[in-house]
Amino acid sequence: MQIESPLRPDDFFIKKVCLGAKNKKKIVVGNINTYRDYTWITDIVKAILLTSNLKTKDRIISAGSNLSGENIIKEAYKLNGLNYKKYYTVNKKFFRKNEYKYLIGSKNNISYLKNKYNFKFKTFGNKLIKEMTKSL
Repeated sequence: MQIESPLRPDDFFIKKVCLGAKNKKKIVVGNINTYRDYTWITDIVKAILLTSNLKTKDRIISAGSNLSGENIIKEAYKLNGLNYKKYYTVNKKFFRKNEYKYLIGSKNNISYLKNKYNFKFKTFGNKLIKEMTKSL
């Protein structure tokens, strides 16, 4: 799970990609064949506030959806009218040694938030990329 915000440093993946696309610049990335549950910060904060008065328990708050690195690059450059394949290169020095291919939150947690609080995540997937691009 990844929490995304335009306030993150410029070298964080989604922000780096969106900045590159917006500025029509080439970027260098690591493994783009991983899938992460990227979630917009405002949704996470709302979910935390809703659950903050519950009994102490470990909770994973996430949208339960996933995006691949390649899809993020593709969507960000597409939003800016560019062919993404011309704007990135993969460098193995950015690969992580013990990286999991999939890191995605449980649908059970999402169902719990929906059933107990009528809460739905609003900004994830391609909408998150649009929000990040718009906010930069």
